[in-house]
Amino acid sequence: MKRELSLLILNVTAMILLFSACSSPKSTYPGETSQLIDGKTENTLSLESDSESIVTPIEVDIDGDGVQEQVDVILRTHHVTDNSGEDTPQHSSSLRTTVGGVLQELPLGDFKPYDASLYSFKLDNANKECLIIAFDEGGSGMGRILLYAVQYSDKFITLPLPKFYEDNSHERLGGSYGLQAEAILVNDFSVDVRCAETGFLGNVELDVNRLSDGIKGQYDENGIPKNNVFMTVDGICSVNIKNETGIDYVEIAQYVYGAAASDGLGFFTSYLHWEDGNYVISNQKCIPFYN
Repeated sequence: MKRELSLLILNVTAMILLFSACSSPKSTYPGETSQLIDGKTENTLSLESDSESIVTPIEVDIDGDGVQEQVDVILRTHHVTDNSGEDTPQHSSSLRTTVGGVLQELPLGDFKPYDASLYSFKLDNANKECLIIAFDEGGSGMGRILLYAVQYSDKFITLPLPKFYEDNSHERLGGSYGLQAEAILVNDFSVDVRCAETGFLGNVELDVNRLSDGIKGQYDENGIPKNNVFMTVDGICSVNIKNETGIDYVEIAQYVYGAAASDGLGFFTSYLHWEDGNYVISNQKCIPFYN
């Protein structure tokens, strides 16, 4: 009798456990939550930061109080898990510092670059320093840089920059891939570079001995283009801070190439600075690829 009673208790316990497992929401994976919708338990997405890395921290006086603050570029990786259990990494980048004991952070976009560089420069001869963030996105040719210019005034504020695309999600958030420009083959084995925004017209003399067969084939025996052949002016590939006549300029260089990204022809460079909250472009020039 005792043995039968023990078996009955075990069976009842097993049934209770089974019923509890079936009637309760299934256990959620890390980062997932469950909520009751229309009487049914439904899994919802949750974004959880799995890793965070600090890239190129610098010490600058961003608020002009004579004390330097550490400014970091933060790269984060998150994992999003959907209802089917698929796990997808997502990335984000931001700028972060602490001013007067208060943490300040500026989201810059949902992307993860190969690398990032952080520069400081003076704006309008003010005591406080502004920041340039250059995200290296890699790519063919000379690569591609996404640029941000940021100043601090009680919080981070992005400074206006020229736009490379007609509509781009990163540029809508304050970033820039450079200036819109076009390049065309002209007589005597050279390339004209035009920038409509500034009215700039520059020329790059090509080294005939180093030209690809594809470019040479666009010219006749007299060095005159057979047709109107446009080359490519790519986005920013290099960033530097220059000081001339006591003014800090942000120098950007854009890669000019031919039929393929490996067909280097030259660089289109521009100086940027800001006056009354607007960017000003000056000192534009062209530099041959083989200089």
